[in-house]
Amino acid sequence: MRDFFTGEEIVATTAAGSGEAQKGDLILTRIVPAGDELIFSTVGAYIPEDEIVDLSEKMAAAKEAYLEEHPEASDNEFMRRHSHLIIHHALDQSVEKGRFAVSRLDPTRIDKAVRRSVKKAVKKVRRRK
Repeated sequence: MRDFFTGEEIVATTAAGSGEAQKGDLILTRIVPAGDELIFSTVGAYIPEDEIVDLSEKMAAAKEAYLEEHPEASDNEFMRRHSHLIIHHALDQSVEKGRFAVSRLDPTRIDKAVRRSVKKAVKKVRRRK
């Protein structure tokens, strides 16, 4: 993998697999050391490559504005305060593309196991009303 902001090449593993992520997609996860290797600290979400379009420019503008107010701030401090902008971007893109923001909640998704789970969840919610 390559860090989106620094371009640093990273080799990291996850027991969860890659899901539907493809080469070029942006994976949202935290990488942590585990012995001699790096692993995903959680199951990562991802933004499809064609939805990353102007994310780099948006984050650069936000960082520039942040650094005007906090000139001594590190990259980590900026990301702690503004990483939510990546999620907002992903949500906006899913609306623009007309798809579910969380693919596992899409009742039209191809795999039957996921559709069954969604139907069960919907039934539970309807029973609570």
